[in-house]
Amino acid sequence: MSTQPVNYLAPMLKPASIALIGVSADQNKFNGRILRYLRMHDFPGKIFLINPKRSQIDGLKCYSDVRELPERPDLALILLNMDNAAAGLEACAERGIPHAVLFSAGFGESNDPKSSKRHEELLRVIENVRDRVRVLGPNCNGFVNYGDGVACASTASLEVDSFIPSDIGLVAQSGGIGGATIPTLANAWGMGFRYIVTTGNEIDLEACDFMEFMIHDPGVHVIAAVIEGFRDGKRLVRLAQEAARRNKPIVILRTGRTEAGAKAAASHTAAISGNQSIFSAVCQQTGMICVDDVDELLETARTLSAVHEWPEAIRLGSLSMSGGFVTLSTDAAEENDVPFPPLAESTKTILRNDLPDFMTPSNPVDLTAAAVGNWHVYGDCLRALDDDPSVSVLMPVLTVNSHIDAPCREFLEFKKKSATPMLVLWPTAHYVGEWYERLWNEDIPVLTSTTRTFKILRLIQDRMESVARIVDSSPPEPKFELPGAASGIRVNDAPLGESATKTILQEIGIASPRQLVVRSEDEARYAAKQIGFPVVLKIEAEGVLHKTDIGGVVTGLQDSDDVANAYNNIMSKAIDSGLDSATLSVLVQETVQGGIEAIIGTTRDPIFGVAVMFGLGGIFTEVLGDVSHRLAPVSLADAHSMIREIKGFRVLAGHRGPASDIDALAAAIVKLSALAKAMEESIDELEINPLFVMPDGRGVIAGDGLILPAQSK
Repeated sequence: MSTQPVNYLAPMLKPASIALIGVSADQNKFNGRILRYLRMHDFPGKIFLINPKRSQIDGLKCYSDVRELPERPDLALILLNMDNAAAGLEACAERGIPHAVLFSAGFGESNDPKSSKRHEELLRVIENVRDRVRVLGPNCNGFVNYGDGVACASTASLEVDSFIPSDIGLVAQSGGIGGATIPTLANAWGMGFRYIVTTGNEIDLEACDFMEFMIHDPGVHVIAAVIEGFRDGKRLVRLAQEAARRNKPIVILRTGRTEAGAKAAASHTAAISGNQSIFSAVCQQTGMICVDDVDELLETARTLSAVHEWPEAIRLGSLSMSGGFVTLSTDAAEENDVPFPPLAESTKTILRNDLPDFMTPSNPVDLTAAAVGNWHVYGDCLRALDDDPSVSVLMPVLTVNSHIDAPCREFLEFKKKSATPMLVLWPTAHYVGEWYERLWNEDIPVLTSTTRTFKILRLIQDRMESVARIVDSSPPEPKFELPGAASGIRVNDAPLGESATKTILQEIGIASPRQLVVRSEDEARYAAKQIGFPVVLKIEAEGVLHKTDIGGVVTGLQDSDDVANAYNNIMSKAIDSGLDSATLSVLVQETVQGGIEAIIGTTRDPIFGVAVMFGLGGIFTEVLGDVSHRLAPVSLADAHSMIREIKGFRVLAGHRGPASDIDALAAAIVKLSALAKAMEESIDELEINPLFVMPDGRGVIAGDGLILPAQSK
């Protein structure tokens, strides 16, 4: 966790003076373009040039060494090649320059021994100078401060007459995406930024450093990020929670989501991508929005920039002249669970005044082609929808590029008088630049894809729900008391079997079936009679993590003879598998009847810490992968959210049979997550499989359990 003040990066991103080390007089070269862009965009501070081969460039004096400068700059841009970059950084430290940007690549991105050696040398220099100079890069595309005219980058996207400042800050580990693709698209769309920062290899400063700065910068409302890998997931979680409390949305495009992509990211930046399912859960739990491509990143960030305040629940009111788009929108709304609520009778009465006699008012409102020439109906219908108590967000739809002046003016007039969030779905808007840009400039989002529009609305709704949980003022959960049976678990211990795990689970309030441990056929017969038929027999042996793999589980035993045969069969298979008979025992266990099988497990993720997984048993988890994740400890609200978001929730809710005890299930998730978090340093995994979720009011029962202690690396 950083101990520096949050504004320590201000002199880097808002410098009063900049030194360009290794600047070229050829403005077609990389190390010459930056000077041109700084002057093109009217950088207001001082510029010092370092080039020992020239006396001046473009009318500015050149110095032979940064240590000769008459005053200390706030920032040094090190434009030297990879072999001289480390020496340039050492010179900056000697001159007392507090911040530097390293642009060159060739520092450990590949398996080349020379590249690795340069990386180690640069790392050594940074370790020596970190208390004097902080470094952005290497292998980055620099940064741009659009609000203050600080163009410390060389990308061709800076070839524009002027910057468009906004309240969006972008942090990207990829210089290609963040420094070239995104600003080029933004230029074409008329979209602006407050900052764009590309962090490259992050040998010193990392994405979280700049995200933290932007969270506290009053000029930034939305933070967009392109992330390839993570170094401190727990810090990202803390920052996301702080951003949620400040109502500053974070929108993340994460690359390296697949195994192949993760390998590519690792070879590119040497960072760890981590588990995508866990990262998605982190986003949902902390209010961050996770998107899938660059267009979605930009449109989501821009929509949140235009509309700062959103209702707790998005309930759309929409109108269109196209019946086809009414149907298309209805489909997309259903698929993304963004409702078009039924309209009040009073609203329908008002709408009938503007609709043809053959149309029945409904939501979305089909204006039909009769609206052509009667453009006032757009405004009339918008006002009627706005007055409907069930509508919280308005979405008019435009489907053509002719006769658009009048409806667009109606939108602008409506916006002046209403605080209700409004966005326009307009698939052909890119071909009408004037109104597309004008509506955006008046903070009316214009989105061009039906599918993406409703996905963005769903993402915003999910964020609102997460933020509400984060800022909830309810008292914190009481401190978790580690069970006595768990206190003795140490790193490098052997796995804990079912009996020992269940003892711990019982101490935290998760019930188990009645069971007895036996070591002979006669004991097995006696135990079964004590428990009551039918029973289950399971092998109990150190090191056996999956009993069924060695034939170590037999269910549905109805009498003593069944029990005796099962006992002998289990023991025989265990011995045949190489287990020592002297260490074997068998569990005789009560058969749990009437419950739905689920699974709860925890793992220790190397990036984010303890993560909790929940799903239904059998095919739901093993084949369909229908599971949800959260970071531990899980709140009760998040536990209920985990349960509801799996596709199999309808089974628990009583779709075919009695409803399950969902409250008890949520409580079990909370308890297991607290246990795993309390034992974060001593265990790697904890699992209940199956967990029987009984009918409502009857609780949950742990059918089996396993704890894997952490192992020294």
